[in-house]
Amino acid sequence: MPAALVGEVFGTGILGALLCIPIVRYILGKEAAIFFFIPPFAISSVAGAALGGVVVMALARVGVTRGFQKSER
Repeated sequence: MPAALVGEVFGTGILGALLCIPIVRYILGKEAAIFFFIPPFAISSVAGAALGGVVVMALARVGVTRGFQKSER
């Protein structure tokens, strides 16, 4: 699970922000600074990954995830 959380932050927080820049240039016709997009994307993806991790750990503690693990085999 830690790799999934780090992947979420990297994929959404950094790659997602970088992919927004050409779209903003096309739609708004303005130069977009890289540092304008990365902090908000990173903050929201860190918060989302943390919340998701807490929810998954809570579900695992209750035993809900055991059914998911058995169905994969």
